[in-house]
Amino acid sequence: MKYYAASLLIYLLSVGILYAAGYAFEIVWLKWEHTVTYQDGSIKAVSGSIIPFFLCVPIYYFFTRKAQTPA
Repeated sequence: MKYYAASLLIYLLSVGILYAAGYAFEIVWLKWEHTVTYQDGSIKAVSGSIIPFFLCVPIYYFFTRKAQTPA
């Protein structure tokens, strides 16, 4: 059970790192919320990305499979 909790923690940490990279390097599809505005300052669109959640699924899968193998 503790391996699954550790896997979940590593998964959430990986998602957080991807979101942080999205904000640090201005990668739109890795940002939690992205706002596009017109030149006059009015909001054109607001979008959010869930791609980091899907990109980190293999990490979670790897660690849960590793926990199931006998030591």
